[in-house]
Amino acid sequence: MIYMLALVAIPTVVMAADYCMFLGKQYAIDEQFHPSPCQVCLCVAPSVACTTFDCPPVMCVDSVQKKGECCRTCPNGHNCQHGGHVIKHGEVYRLGNGTQCQCNINPYQHSPNAQGTFTDALCD
Repeated sequence: MIYMLALVAIPTVVMAADYCMFLGKQYAIDEQFHPSPCQVCLCVAPSVACTTFDCPPVMCVDSVQKKGECCRTCPNGHNCQHGGHVIKHGEVYRLGNGTQCQCNINPYQHSPNAQGTFTDALCD
């Protein structure tokens, strides 16, 4: 799921009769282009309008960002961790002292940490 933010007019645009110049490149009127993986722009008279994608928090501890992709993904599915142990979503991890930890990711009940991930397993 990708969320979109507001349109932004970029001041570094030169408008000619049938094209726009953006960061030294020429684009035709109504041409859509991607200056970065998280941005899409459109040549419109008399400027270029750009939208930046806002990525949702990732719900894993081993997320990756593939080259050319905007948002991080979870190649091994949703997961959490306790100490150094990765726990898959729904899995129960038993510690030696009888404590059980479980990874139950629900973004509607928990907030992401400072890195934008849901990583802490619930232990009792």
